[in-house]
Amino acid sequence: MRSYLIIACGLTVAAASAAMAQSAPRTEDLIGKWGVAAYWSEADAARTIAQAKSFCNQPYVITKGRNGGAMMFEPFDGKPREVKAEGGRIAAADGSAGAVKTVTSWNGSTLVLNYIEDEPKRKYGNMVFVRCGR
Repeated sequence: MRSYLIIACGLTVAAASAAMAQSAPRTEDLIGKWGVAAYWSEADAARTIAQAKSFCNQPYVITKGRNGGAMMFEPFDGKPREVKAEGGRIAAADGSAGAVKTVTSWNGSTLVLNYIEDEPKRKYGNMVFVRCGR
């Protein structure tokens, strides 16, 4: 019965397993060009994801760090910091204090993050990253 439902939705069992495995990004998944936008109300999520795609003409670029992490800008800081994605969170690669982000959604091409700390959470809301060029 379960396989029938998965196939009825247009997914093979292998595709469904791959989708479940993508529930949290790996650090290497962060590397690339992204359209970025933010929303504060769930009612705005779909519109904001579409808007983020339109920002690929001026992408937010995440590069590989020197120690195997990904270079991302932190809130309230004008320079990138090396971060790693582990267990549904993105945090400083060296374990130092920084803006820890929780992954609320990931499907392989769209990533939604939310900051744990109150101040960046209020300022940035839910950050939407949509991969450019795929």
